[in-house]
Amino acid sequence: MRLTLRKFKVNQVNFGTKTEFRNGALWINREELTSLLEEEKRFEKVDIQLARPGESVRIFQVADIIEPRARLDGGDFPGILNKTVTIVGNGSTDVLSGSAVVLVDQCGNNCGAMHDCAGNVIDMSGPGAEVSPYGRTHNICVIPYAAAGVDPTTPEFKIASKVAAIKAAVYLAQACRGLEPDEEEVYELPPLSEVTKDMEDLPRVVYVFNFYRYFFKNEPIIYGQAFSWLPSVLMHPNEFLDGAVVNSYLNANLSSPASMDTYEIQNHPVILELYRRHGKDICFLGVIPTVAQVEEFAVDSQTNLAIKLALTLGANGAILTKAPGGSPQMDVANFAKKGHELGIKSVLILDDIAARSPDGKYRVNGILFSDERAGAIVNTSNINEQIILPPVGRTIGHLAPGADGELMRLRSAIMGQSGQLGNTYMVEVEY
Repeated sequence: MRLTLRKFKVNQVNFGTKTEFRNGALWINREELTSLLEEEKRFEKVDIQLARPGESVRIFQVADIIEPRARLDGGDFPGILNKTVTIVGNGSTDVLSGSAVVLVDQCGNNCGAMHDCAGNVIDMSGPGAEVSPYGRTHNICVIPYAAAGVDPTTPEFKIASKVAAIKAAVYLAQACRGLEPDEEEVYELPPLSEVTKDMEDLPRVVYVFNFYRYFFKNEPIIYGQAFSWLPSVLMHPNEFLDGAVVNSYLNANLSSPASMDTYEIQNHPVILELYRRHGKDICFLGVIPTVAQVEEFAVDSQTNLAIKLALTLGANGAILTKAPGGSPQMDVANFAKKGHELGIKSVLILDDIAARSPDGKYRVNGILFSDERAGAIVNTSNINEQIILPPVGRTIGHLAPGADGELMRLRSAIMGQSGQLGNTYMVEVEY
């Protein structure tokens, strides 16, 4: 499969009379976009707000982030925007690089990792912007309001909001149709029968992508379906870059840390790095998705099936990332330990969840296992560390008293900071 990402670099975003992209500027017809999204009967209205890098702006109650992309042949986000599952990961896709659609949740007084009305946040300036990639993107915020008689806390409203943000992302990227991109990136991985050609001496590596177990009923995740248990399958890396997989709502909101989002999956750091290394010092075989389990027997079963598939592919190396939370550590550690015994060496990408001592220091790490077979770990920061965000001049979100003032946030409540997939500027150090 060969995917060409046609990238258009966004340097500014504004409202205008026509939705178009010209000379690095994205112009948005606000009324046209809101009319499209307000076709959903669960919404009374949908507001669209803009947040630019460097502005004294805070976006709060963030539920997901999506990069505007549109396939040239249609078929965007299969299983979500259309019921027919089309083949993605092959062909050409327009990308509004440097911009992002930010979904703002109508979540009441208990949303995000902080369990308060501000929820997960993006600051466009100050220390919050410094630690998050989304302080550097031009953000188009989608803010749905529930219609009379519609409970905004229900799964149906949440899923409708998620679909609205995805629709907005495709609508915006379609403004590039027929234009010449600023650059093109090509991602191609041949069939397994050919992928190792002239690479027989290189390590054969699979990427094991561990997904969150909890989601709403009928919530679209992988090709429009949700899975609490997944028999091991092989997915082409291009599928993740081209809309086959989106983030779980509960993965970035309610009690969960803001450690994964759809934008990060579309720009998957691990997949892109494996592509860069393919044919140089590794042979990249593909992606094995798994779902984090709770019961020990389920962890073992899922691990065994994933290892069986990796061995069938001829892998002798694996990169592992986990779903948010503590218990998924055991899923990836289990793979690393069992895989080691069967000739597969693993590297784990993990955040720490160390607790804060009364003196303000973090003395006890939150890694739940200790085994040399799972000892190759890349750290992506301590998500329980606290950060003070200064007051801002403007806020974007639903009513939240005090959200424009000084806020204390765990790093897990700052979108994009504690990237579970390696999309982070932070690392934990001992001192």
